[in-house]
Amino acid sequence: MAPRKRATTSSQPSPAGRRAPSHTAQQPRQAQPQSRTRAQAPMRGQAPRGKKKGGGLKPAIVLVAIIVILLLVAIGVVRGCVMGSSRPLLPAGEEVTVVIEEGSSANSIAELLEENGLVARSSEFTTEVRLEGAAENLKPGTYTFTGGMTTAELVALISEGPQTESVTIPEGKTCSASAELVAAATDGRITAEDFMKCANNAADYQADYAFLADAYDNSLEGFLFPKTYEIARDDTADTLIRKMLDQYKAEVADIDYSYAESKNLTPYDVLILASIVERESASDVRAEVSSVFYNRLSGGMQLQSDATTAYLVNGDPTPEDLENTAENPYNTQYNYGLPPGPICSPSLASIEAAAHPANTDFLYFFFEEDDKGEMQYYFSTDYDQHQAAINGEGTPYKVGEASTAEKSSSSAAAEEDAAAADADAATDADAAADADAATDADAAADAGDGEGEG
Repeated sequence: MAPRKRATTSSQPSPAGRRAPSHTAQQPRQAQPQSRTRAQAPMRGQAPRGKKKGGGLKPAIVLVAIIVILLLVAIGVVRGCVMGSSRPLLPAGEEVTVVIEEGSSANSIAELLEENGLVARSSEFTTEVRLEGAAENLKPGTYTFTGGMTTAELVALISEGPQTESVTIPEGKTCSASAELVAAATDGRITAEDFMKCANNAADYQADYAFLADAYDNSLEGFLFPKTYEIARDDTADTLIRKMLDQYKAEVADIDYSYAESKNLTPYDVLILASIVERESASDVRAEVSSVFYNRLSGGMQLQSDATTAYLVNGDPTPEDLENTAENPYNTQYNYGLPPGPICSPSLASIEAAAHPANTDFLYFFFEEDDKGEMQYYFSTDYDQHQAAINGEGTPYKVGEASTAEKSSSSAAAEEDAAAADADAATDADAAADADAATDADAAADAGDGEGEG
């Protein structure tokens, strides 16, 4: 109860100038801090307190706002890149083939895709790769992409690996050589045997390709156009060969055969001649080499091409090969006219040269490498000149010396052909006489040897 009494006593004011008792003098001091506290608020004011507090929060709020804005911008960029992948530049349904080299990085692949119109910006692809963690999964190879693919689909496809294999058929290859290349490119999925079964059955394709009507020995030799082909995983030997035949058809569509036809050569004859030109000449003298064979055909001479006999024996022919195959039509050392079929798949340039030979009177040629490793061709109009060139007395042919225009069918050209034919006939007669004499001498020697042995 004592505390209550002190509280009651303290509530009464002390007389002015009179010192309060010690027990009551402490009461105002206890109350003073409260009154001061109440007095301090109006003196300092609430406004300064508010300003001080607000001044500390404002930078933090601004910083948070900036961070939020940057995050929103970053999210927008990422979404824009990803969403932009559904709107590629390549028209929907259109295909494009892209080759990704071994060791290509995600950045280099992205640039390649941008160049081919598959992504609007290379960053779209690299962003998708990072989002999916696919940087280590991207595989090299040849790909066929279709317009309308999203970036996610592109990443998935490249991570899975190429859907096609690539095979290059060089100019001058035979069907059998092409078969081996296809088998190697497909890891045996398309075997050489399956390829050759189709290549040796031209009759199966004649209904779709009218130009095969004259194919010799039911073979597609010469028609499998040399080119780089993409082989899909569901391709077979048949579908691949159809691609090659389609390519041949497209390549020769604009060939003018009128000059060849004036020389009684069919388009198939032109293909046969082109295959010989392909194997006998360098790229810059195809028309001149073609003219040699035209002139020899017109003059009633044998073509005397080693390349045709090489095709027959599947290698460089020896003198024995020439004798043993004398009756085979591919042996043009002994037989007249063109061989019955092509000896390889010629290039378009060789086909054009066979259709449009240079305007020359050349009847012979040979070639050799010079000291620089370059091929030098020597063309001659008669046998003596040809032999002199072989013995090092000739002058290398300079490309462009002969006209590249078609040979004229004028009477002057006919007279030149007739003169050449006469010269050829005499040369052939001399050569035949020499050959017969040599044969008789050999026979006599053999007979003598036989008598001695007996």
